[in-house]
Amino acid sequence: MMKMWNNLYFLISLSVVLWNSGTFAVRHARNLIWAQTPSLKIGVSRIVGIEGDPTEWVPSGNVQVRHISAPHHGWQFKSLAFHYGAQTLYWSESTNKKIQALRLNGTTETETIFTGTSNMAEGIAVDWVSNNIYWTDSLYNWIVMAPLSAQEKVYRLVVRKDLTNPHSVAVHPEKGYLFWTDSGTVSKIEVSDLLGENRLTIIDTDIQHPRGITIDFNDDMLYWVDSKKDTIECAGFLGNNRRVVAYQSATIFFGIAVFQKYLFVTEQMQGHLRVYDKLTGNNEINYQLGYIPDGIIMYDDSLQAGNSSECDAKGCQHICVNDPLYGPKCRCGDGYILDKIDQISCTVGRKFVMPSHIYAIGDAICYYPVNLPDMSLYNVSLDSQCFLQRGRGNFGLTFDAREHMLYYTENVTKSIGRINLVIGEPGASIIKGVGDVQGLALDWSSGNLFWTDLTYNHISMAKKDGMYPSVIIENLDQPFGIAVHPARGKLYWTEQGETSMIFEASMDGSSKRPLVNESQVGTPNHLYLDYTTDRLYWADSGLYSVRCIDLTTGEVTVPYEKISEQVTFFGISFYQVSIYENNNIHSCSNCIHAARLDTLEKVRGILHPHAGMASDIVTFDIHNQPEFKGACDDDTNFCEHLCIPTSNTTYICKCGVGYTLEENMRTCTSSVKTDNYVVTVDSYQKQIYQFQIGHRVTNPFTNTLYWSDNMANVIMKAQVDGFQEEVFKRLPNESISDGIAVDYINQLLFYTCTFDKVIVVVSLKNKDIYKTIVNETLDQPRDIIVHPERGVIYWTDWGKEPKIERATMDGGNRSIIMSLEQNSWPNALALDVKSKYIVFLFESP
Repeated sequence: MMKMWNNLYFLISLSVVLWNSGTFAVRHARNLIWAQTPSLKIGVSRIVGIEGDPTEWVPSGNVQVRHISAPHHGWQFKSLAFHYGAQTLYWSESTNKKIQALRLNGTTETETIFTGTSNMAEGIAVDWVSNNIYWTDSLYNWIVMAPLSAQEKVYRLVVRKDLTNPHSVAVHPEKGYLFWTDSGTVSKIEVSDLLGENRLTIIDTDIQHPRGITIDFNDDMLYWVDSKKDTIECAGFLGNNRRVVAYQSATIFFGIAVFQKYLFVTEQMQGHLRVYDKLTGNNEINYQLGYIPDGIIMYDDSLQAGNSSECDAKGCQHICVNDPLYGPKCRCGDGYILDKIDQISCTVGRKFVMPSHIYAIGDAICYYPVNLPDMSLYNVSLDSQCFLQRGRGNFGLTFDAREHMLYYTENVTKSIGRINLVIGEPGASIIKGVGDVQGLALDWSSGNLFWTDLTYNHISMAKKDGMYPSVIIENLDQPFGIAVHPARGKLYWTEQGETSMIFEASMDGSSKRPLVNESQVGTPNHLYLDYTTDRLYWADSGLYSVRCIDLTTGEVTVPYEKISEQVTFFGISFYQVSIYENNNIHSCSNCIHAARLDTLEKVRGILHPHAGMASDIVTFDIHNQPEFKGACDDDTNFCEHLCIPTSNTTYICKCGVGYTLEENMRTCTSSVKTDNYVVTVDSYQKQIYQFQIGHRVTNPFTNTLYWSDNMANVIMKAQVDGFQEEVFKRLPNESISDGIAVDYINQLLFYTCTFDKVIVVVSLKNKDIYKTIVNETLDQPRDIIVHPERGVIYWTDWGKEPKIERATMDGGNRSIIMSLEQNSWPNALALDVKSKYIVFLFESP
């Protein structure tokens, strides 16, 4: 009875000390320290410490309380960690979304370790041997590490896969273990090495909502709290010897710390600090705090054996990880590459960091880190975030995460291009001759690229390298956004014509049907497919909302809308519980916005000041392209040209233009003509096409074709039927030969070289006999033709003074036969011998 009254008296006296201890800051000494936030909008968040040895003050009730107060209302200290040797306390702060540090030597100057967490960074731990800090973020569902001593502010995502709500984290440097709790879809406790590799689930049964976790270094035990089971539990490092230490109903346990025989637990329902005997589970004492407590630690040198001398001696530029088996190793922050020679220094990597957000604004393509809603924009230039700034009408986007490749539309040049997501890469067109393409989608499983075309009202597809383009669905009504589901073998797209609608079809274009009721659609724009939940989302600018349909049940829901603000959603993407959209708000036509789906609040908006129109947006993340076992993945399902899955087990083969599918339904053939035909080269499709003509003409050729290959720097030859292909002549490196012509009478071959600015003639009988015949005042010679009977050659030059020139076959008697307006691009030439005409193609500005 007496002990109960002593406890009650202590409860009251502690409450008084807390409210009147403003001049007593937490010091570098043995302390039990926790973070707490006022339950009402009164007061400020605090970090509170009970100084002294718990084995003395728990039994006696005589405590000395000190605290650190937040400088502003609204701050919320969340989780805590420490480095005793550095006399430093670390915390996560959810309002300013930072990881910060304070030396407990009387200073008030804080250090920012990282800016850009979400407000849900609820676990933090320090590896004092390697001088690294770890934290969990349950909004972004990742675990991050950062160095404490590096001159550069870098970080490294160490765990990202299969996390759904990581909460607390603990580190055991001497054994090289990193532990964390995950209270998401599958609640569990996991362990890995210090780089997040070699993961192992140690607890995944009879666990509901694990939160705080701590390590008992003396007994090699883990202790954690489960806020749904109302339990404090423990187990060995591999999940062995598990037991319930204590149970207390009607509680919300949050953090836990251990020191010798005592467990210290923060409880949020009643605002308690509770102390338990770790062996008996006896509740020694409860303290009413008057605040909501969060993270808790025991600040003591006995809990951090060892030091960082080995890592200090290693001299890593970014991150040192002292592996207990192999010793210290250097690692680099994300976006950097470790020097292969010295294994110490780091250089900026050229590859784009994954995950990140990439979006098109018409005049350029831009990107931001995936934590865009929370990152600091200090000193961030919008121009520096953009690439391919060429004003070519970039509107549609898709990507291949495994090949680090981005696909984009260029509606000014009527093409589709792709770029390796490496800093400084120029990008290249892979498909030409398209119309107004707004939507792109990649089936990464079968390697097929799909796109909508507003000009021709159809949907086309090709291999992802641009080969074998083919129209699969025609007679549509303004097709716009598009998405694919490799596992289902389905294609989804929006139409914005007289009847706006969302449609579904098999990937070969068959079995087309409306997907949703007409009344549930306004003006659907771009699509996003969540392959985990099998939900298809669309941005609806007519209904000022983001809507989705469950592909299994057919149920349509509205996860986000802004009717009052009349937000016209356009492009759309998701990362975890955040939605990212390019949209128009009143006069803003070039905006990207981020919003939280769980709170339905917009958390950030960015306006690009330059001309353009915000359109498509994608989240460049390999988790958005999960591994599917599709019908086209089976090696036995060989298609020579295009393999198109129609379900997860069935497929069809399709041939490119000019080919016929054989009876075996797999291989493709083409009927070659030996007379009455025209030959043309399509450099984008890497094909030579033959077109039959209506009247018979005398064929003076030997049925041999010649063509230049600028990628291989060669001139090739083959029979018209494609057989006997071989290299005719190798060209110097960097040669660009866009024009080639044959004098069938004198057995000569003429070719242009834009790089060397020359025209060369070669003997067809002996390729080693050749001569440069024109090498002066050429700018960018392009195509060339020859008139053997008259002994004349003609060529186009699309340099600073675009023109068509003529000379004799030895390069003499040059003359300009036509000058074109500046910035024109004269390309192909053809000779009509009978009519005595030269026919040419050119592009004008």
